[in-house]
Amino acid sequence: MFLALLLAALVVAGCGKTENELKGTEGSQVSINGLDYQVQISRQLNPHDQEDMSYTHGHPDPPPGEGFFGVFISVVNNNSGSMKDAERKMPIGIEKMKIVDTMGNEFRPIKADSPGFAYVPSLLGPGGKIPLPSSAAQSGPIQGALILFQLPVSAQDNRPLKLVIDGGGEKGEIQLDA
Repeated sequence: MFLALLLAALVVAGCGKTENELKGTEGSQVSINGLDYQVQISRQLNPHDQEDMSYTHGHPDPPPGEGFFGVFISVVNNNSGSMKDAERKMPIGIEKMKIVDTMGNEFRPIKADSPGFAYVPSLLGPGGKIPLPSSAAQSGPIQGALILFQLPVSAQDNRPLKLVIDGGGEKGEIQLDA
């Protein structure tokens, strides 16, 4: 009886979160503040590769021991209401995002100057989506907007990496497959 009460107390004590932490994996949706975030793909980017040149546009080559890493994300307002201002939502900006490796090292995104591919938050009405329809990012094979990071190559050894999105009261974590 005593063990059952102790176990029940431990379960209840573990339920007291002050922040709603939402977790998912690459390809799954994580809802934060009423918007659904989905990492389409994440991968190392080679600024000398023909495709990746578009993503790393405007950035000099990283210093030795570092490389570019791209997280391609879509954000959808799945609210099915009218276009009232109360139903419009602003996605979280890159200043509230980071990658964390298994050693606890944190890496912040850098501003992507990639025309048509860079993640640029904009007010989304019901059904609204990033990347925007008919943009290069939406019409490409990945169908995700780019969040660009410059990571030490050693961070790749500390996988899995997690994209952490801090929405204030709600924090989402998406495990990256890279």
